[in-house]
Amino acid sequence: DEYTVVIMSDHGGHDDWHGSNIPEDMVVPFFIYGKDFEGGAQFESMSLLDIAPTIADIMGIAPEENWKGRSLKG
Repeated sequence: DEYTVVIMSDHGGHDDWHGSNIPEDMVVPFFIYGKDFEGGAQFESMSLLDIAPTIADIMGIAPEENWKGRSLKG
């Protein structure tokens, strides 16, 4: 109950290209485990911009005013 684990990676891409809208170019693996997150839940309409505000929220730190993302913390 004292820790939250965050795991993410870059998208895989395909061949030598990363610029299309197919899942291989757009989907980024993101897993978070901790008391503030429901096990097995999926984040709908999540953005990479949400990661920093989420981590700041977990740590009890106010996000910067110019951040565009939102915290995913329940």
